[in-house]
Amino acid sequence: MGTRRILFLPRTGLANDILSESAKATLDGLGDVVWNVRDRDYAPAELAELLPGCEAVVTSWGSPPFTPELLEVADS
Repeated sequence: MGTRRILFLPRTGLANDILSESAKATLDGLGDVVWNVRDRDYAPAELAELLPGCEAVVTSWGSPPFTPELLEVADS
């Protein structure tokens, strides 16, 4: 089993508001975190490209809803 892939959806500004550096380091220690490095929320099409291969997704206000179409591309 490889390193778990974790998708972090909150935009950069929100992430900086809600996570301490220690919390970010803890999350990084849990696997390969794909951080949202934009200061905007992902569009559903962008999320559809990022979901495959993720074992966990961290969401927050502004994250796209997980529609049946998005769940279809996510690994089960």
